Amino acid sequence: MWDARLTSELILLFLYFGFMALPGGDRRPAPGRQGGALLALVGVVNVPIIYFSVKWWNTLHQGASVSLTKAPSMAATMLGPCSS
Repeated sequence: MWDARLTSELILLFLYFGFMALPGGDRRPAPGRQGGALLALVGVVNVPIIYFSVKWWNTLHQGASVSLTKAPSMAATMLGPCSS
């Protein structure tokens, strides 16, 4: 079974490696800058996809247990630091 967050993070890792390798692969400065800008732009678009992938797709990661706008979805005994 695939996980949306891990898959999108893997795509971001490949984009990062490509961004790091691109300037050294071409001797001409202009294509390296344009390709690097394109990879950076795709990476910036991928970051919100990584963040919202838990809400968009029902995969292995669970949603937030504690939120500022909603009541916690976990037991009250788990919220305290040292409840005995």
